[in-house]
Amino acid sequence: MALALVICLASAINESATNSGNASSNASNVGFGSNVIKDISSGHLNIGEYEISYGIILTLISIIIGLIAIFDRICRMLDKIKNRTSDWRKPENTNLINVPGSPPHFLPRPEDLDKIKELLLAEADEPVVVTGASKVGLHGMGGIGKSVMAAAVARDEETQRAFRDGILWLTLGTDPKLTQRQSDLAVMVGDVPHAFNDIKEGRSHLSKLLADKVCLIILDDVWNVEHVEGFNVLGSGSKMLITTRDAKIIAALDAREYRLGVLEDPEALLLLAKWTGQTEDDLPPEALDVAKECGNLPLALAMVGAMVRGCPSCGRSRWRG
Repeated sequence: MALALVICLASAINESATNSGNASSNASNVGFGSNVIKDISSGHLNIGEYEISYGIILTLISIIIGLIAIFDRICRMLDKIKNRTSDWRKPENTNLINVPGSPPHFLPRPEDLDKIKELLLAEADEPVVVTGASKVGLHGMGGIGKSVMAAAVARDEETQRAFRDGILWLTLGTDPKLTQRQSDLAVMVGDVPHAFNDIKEGRSHLSKLLADKVCLIILDDVWNVEHVEGFNVLGSGSKMLITTRDAKIIAALDAREYRLGVLEDPEALLLLAKWTGQTEDDLPPEALDVAKECGNLPLALAMVGAMVRGCPSCGRSRWRG
C-alpha cells in the first residue's frame, strides 16, 4: 500500500511536469518515472532537490493511517454519545420531557390523582376562558408527596393525550436561575439554548414559542410567586401545574387549588410495609404508633422503613425508640 502511494505521488509530479513542459520535456519525463522506481529500490526517493528516505515515507503513511483510524473511532463515540443524550430527557415516552420516574416503593393515590386531573383537564380541549382555569396549584407540607403526585399526574395516559405537544417539567427551588430555566424550557419545545439578558426577554421569547402549543408545564417546588411569572406565557391550549408549600402563591396566581393531605392509616401502613420489605400482616402492633409519630408523611415513613429494613437483626426493638 505504501509503495502504491509513493508511485501515485511520483506520477502526479510527473503529470504536472508534462502539462507545463513541451514535447522535448515529455521524453525526459518518461525517464523520470523509471528513475522514481529506481530510487525506491535503492531506499530513497528524489523529489526535486529533496531526498526522502523510504523509511520516513512509510512512517508518515503509518501516522496518517493511524490518525484516520483515531478520527473514525472518535466519530463513532460521538454518535453513541449523541444517541444517549437524545434519549436523556425522553426515557420512555416522547410526550414526557424531564419528568422524573416513580420513586422506589411507589404508593398510588388514585383518589387524589383523579381530583387533580379533574381540575387540570377541565376545558382541556377548549380555549381557556375561565379565570384561573389554565393553572392548578398543588400544595401541602414538606415530605407529603407533592412532587411524586405531580409526576404521577404527568405519567397518566389521559393527561398525556390531553397535551399533544408534551408535558414539560422544571424544578425551581428556593433560588432558581430563572433565565437558565427559561432557556431549558425553550430547548424542551425544540428551540436552541439561549442566554437571555433578563427574565423579561426570556418570557417574551417563550411566549412566541408556546403560542400555538398544547402542552402542560409543571413547575415543581415553587417558593416565590415572582418566579412563576417568568413562565406565565401559556397559549390558549396549554396548562400549568405547580407544587408548593405555600397556599398564598396559588392564590396570588389565581390558580385552582388542590391541597394534598397526609396518608390515611391503612395507606401509611402499606407504605411502611413496602419500605421494610414486609407484608402489612407481618408488621408488629408498634408499626401503627410509628406511622402516627411520622405524621403519616410519606417521606418520613420511607426513612423509618428504610432504617428498619437495614437492621433485620434488631428484631422488634427496631420499632421502638
